[in-house]
Amino acid sequence: MKPIIRSLGTHGTSGSVQVKRIVLTAWASICAACTLSMPCNAVAAEAYPNKLVRIIVPATPGGGGDVLMRPFSQKLGAAWGQSVILDYRPGGGTVLGTAIAAKSPPDGYTMVLVQTSFSINATMRKALPFDPVKDFAPITQMTSQAHLVVVHPSLPVKTIRQLIALSKERPGQLNYGSSYSGSGGHLAGELFKSMAGVNMVYVPYKGGAPALSDLLGGQIDLMFSTMLNAMPHVKAGRVRALAVTTAKRMPLMPDVPTIAESGVAGYESSSWAGLLAPGGTPGAIITRINADMRQVLLGAETRELIARDGGEAVGGTPEVFGALIRSEIDKWAKVIKAHGIKDD
Repeated sequence: MKPIIRSLGTHGTSGSVQVKRIVLTAWASICAACTLSMPCNAVAAEAYPNKLVRIIVPATPGGGGDVLMRPFSQKLGAAWGQSVILDYRPGGGTVLGTAIAAKSPPDGYTMVLVQTSFSINATMRKALPFDPVKDFAPITQMTSQAHLVVVHPSLPVKTIRQLIALSKERPGQLNYGSSYSGSGGHLAGELFKSMAGVNMVYVPYKGGAPALSDLLGGQIDLMFSTMLNAMPHVKAGRVRALAVTTAKRMPLMPDVPTIAESGVAGYESSSWAGLLAPGGTPGAIITRINADMRQVLLGAETRELIARDGGEAVGGTPEVFGALIRSEIDKWAKVIKAHGIKDD
């Protein structure tokens, strides 16, 4: 494209030449700026990361998210040659920490761990300080796992059928906990109550660790826990596993039946975890983070670590993760509305 040079009414040849030089110099500056701006995202992605990276974990330390993120952040930091810190921001059923991430600069240096409750909150929380779709840029799904129905050993049940029978004998007397109201464990329990026709009292906690601690101490009777959180205690005999919530049995615990095959036909609920960046983060940086994270996530050591605790490493593209989030929002919206589940 050639610059358009018009006479500015300057008198004399020297004046005309001077005007042309000024215009051409300005045009060259504009062209240079345009040329530089075109590949800026790619250049930024190549330089990324050149400073500390923060991953917000919107829950208390010691929960399922913490168990997942500690080794992962260490491996990612080693791959990048930069510090990757975990910033724990519990509160509001993960809303507090997630809102902080939504308002952070969209430069790739702040990410947030989200789990199934992120899609649940889209319906349950009526005044979210962010839009769960528009205000975030998906990076990748990290894991998929079943919830594990675990009971305190003092509870005289060894199967889901026995749990249902006992619940009907003692309506409103058995209780179960989860990491917070609106979590995947909470909704898994509410769906179970509805489909099994039982009345159990829900006890909310501010994190998976406090809930599990009370289960171990016998303050609550059962819990729909992530396998990552409950597996060590199942192996040690501190809690008893009755069933998994997924449609199929888990390879790590092939002898533990599903809820569906234990008398509640059609029951299915699974949990997932993944990472988001603030909306507006340049696509080239998202692609770079996704590639590096998938390399760490799908490495043999990380996959084995996740599988050992009952999860499955997923990986995948930002587009696939975004589609999962939208489908989960629709799924849980139907469950919440159909069963009248309210935010605390």
